[in-house]
Amino acid sequence: MTGRRSSKDFITDPEPARPGTRVAQVVREMTGDILTQRRPGDRLPPVDELATQFNVSRTVIREAIGVVAAKGLVRVRHGDGTYVRELSVTDLSEALSNLVHFRARDNRTLLIDLMELRIILETNSAQLAAERATPEDIGTIGGTLERGRESHRVKDRAGVVEADIDFHAALAIASHNSLLALILEVIAPMLRDLRELLVAQPTQSAASLKDHERIFAAVVRRDPQAAADAARAHTESLKGELYRNLFGVAPVAARQ
Repeated sequence: MTGRRSSKDFITDPEPARPGTRVAQVVREMTGDILTQRRPGDRLPPVDELATQFNVSRTVIREAIGVVAAKGLVRVRHGDGTYVRELSVTDLSEALSNLVHFRARDNRTLLIDLMELRIILETNSAQLAAERATPEDIGTIGGTLERGRESHRVKDRAGVVEADIDFHAALAIASHNSLLALILEVIAPMLRDLRELLVAQPTQSAASLKDHERIFAAVVRRDPQAAADAARAHTESLKGELYRNLFGVAPVAARQ
């Protein structure tokens, strides 16, 4: 994993403050102030000023800063000051990926779980895109679809995967739901292995392109239900293919 904190980054790397303690209260207030009032790169006031602001001791402020730093919201530059960090999607992706891999029973289960999450997110993403996409959004989605066609034509497997990623990312952006788009962006690195396992295969690539064309057509004609149905059919089909790759059989529901 990249991005591991070093002792130079933060004052300390303490345990989270216990709920109800004065430090925990200052952490909550300081976090709220950072998230609502400050921008990346802003310097926090000195410890003495913060102690006066929160009516606590300098020791409490130092402990609170350590907790906030451990959360990744600020970076302490010794001898200089404490600065607001810019939170990155990469940081979130790496943290989530590590947590998921620690908790996963095995890699096959993780891939199935990711596929089921895709079904939920991408179905709703397509439905909202059909309701809310702007002409610019539609142009972007169409462009990713065309790149997918061309990559498939020239048998560019990496290009097929990238176009697939970009197609669904463009749909998420076109949903104009910032949280949905962010969640899909955060889990995108975990989905890459899944896509490389499925979409890069020539026969599945051709089938996925047809599915994408149906989703896109529904978005263009502003038919949310058709877009959702096409996206669900697409992802359910991929789930069946995933089961066949991992276990040699289709999922039980698909065989009934």
